[in-house]
Amino acid sequence: MSGAATIDIDSICSTLGQILSVRGERDAANILAVSSVELAFQEYDNYDGGVEIYRLEVRVPPAQFAAHSPEQIKRTEETYSAVLRELGINGRERIWSASVSPSITSTQDWRDGIQRALGTERVNNQGRVRSSNPAPIEVDGLRFRSMTEVNIYKALKSTGVAFAPLPVFLRGGSRYQRIEPDFVIIWGGKVLVLEVDGASHTEMPADADNRTEMLEVEGIQVRHVRADDCLTEAAAMDCVRRIMSVYRIVAQIP
Repeated sequence: MSGAATIDIDSICSTLGQILSVRGERDAANILAVSSVELAFQEYDNYDGGVEIYRLEVRVPPAQFAAHSPEQIKRTEETYSAVLRELGINGRERIWSASVSPSITSTQDWRDGIQRALGTERVNNQGRVRSSNPAPIEVDGLRFRSMTEVNIYKALKSTGVAFAPLPVFLRGGSRYQRIEPDFVIIWGGKVLVLEVDGASHTEMPADADNRTEMLEVEGIQVRHVRADDCLTEAAAMDCVRRIMSVYRIVAQIP
């Protein structure tokens, strides 16, 4: 009854994330992937010799948390709780519920951080096709919409190839269009667009093709990868290796 859980929280979260992904709960899985997690002791139940009840506390980065409505957060908590109850865990320990809340961040430049969030500090042409819905995850001063994109970014960065994440492309005239490809890779005077299907992307494949048509008609190759194939940094690296091999991209692949 000490509340000192012996549960392997990393194994639990890994299993939870895999189940959510397979069941199509990609948004809930993505929230889990970007968050810090810990167990909180709730109560001791005398049933069946005694059971310790815990709650999984999921602390979400503020920008990612704010991108979801209270209804979405509540549904995510219910989704986590339902799957955790299915797992059962150890004989005398149970994770019976989950909570989702913003993580508390403390930095000396928090005023600058607020200005960046408001968009008042500086103009950023990266990841800003829809200024009302900027990409919420920041890594190396760049914006991303999912941890899958972050994994691919890190993989591409390690190869030494020139690339741009979430750049904005415009076509003027009567057929005005403004698009945001996920990644643009440049090598040997050629350009390859890498699109991630799934994760935070909710459009249908046909809509994705129509969106990138303005680039394809100019002779740019577009390659689609599944978000589910890049859920870890190692998996994203394998995916990047395959793409570079197919398109004969010369890079410093580790």
